Amino acid sequence: VFSLASKVFGSQCLASLAIESSNLFEEGDEVLLYDGTQGIVHKMGWMHTHIRRGDELIVRIPNSQIANNRVANVSRIRLCQVKQSIAVRYEDIDKVKQLSEDIKQGIREKCGKLLIDGGGRAFRVHWREYQLYYIEIVVDAHFRNRPSGTEYWDLRENVLQAIYEATKKNNVRFSYTNFIGSDRPLLTDTTI
Repeated sequence: VFSLASKVFGSQCLASLAIESSNLFEEGDEVLLYDGTQGIVHKMGWMHTHIRRGDELIVRIPNSQIANNRVANVSRIRLCQVKQSIAVRYEDIDKVKQLSEDIKQGIREKCGKLLIDGGGRAFRVHWREYQLYYIEIVVDAHFRNRPSGTEYWDLRENVLQAIYEATKKNNVRFSYTNFIGSDRPLLTDTTI
């Protein structure tokens, strides 16, 4: 029993040393773990690391699991992406080109110098596909901003406001039929 316990203790301590020496993260950093756990590193110990999630739940994770799997330190990321798909009615097909231009202009005005337009990260607003009941338009923008915190959510809101204002200006309505029998609009969302 002692041999097994010392083996587990030894592997946990070695994992702790590996985490510390690799400078993966430190207390106070926001991390995203291999299993989808995301939060702030609350405490780092010899055996476990404690992560405080967004819902304030503190999760204790063995250091050996962290050391042997993928970890992203969100605190060290300096760029973010806001990607939004919108569904436009076929009745508004002739307005799509101007709508796309107005969405781009609105995002440029609202997000200013944070918007990245070039350098391998294109700023796109494009008609993507014909779907059964709607035309899909994708807005894909990259920014000089961390992908978390109040500044990120404010930036994201500015993008959504630009989309709304452009649809209102062009008198375009979202499709409310995204699959048979649905009366909910299709608005999909992907953020990296």
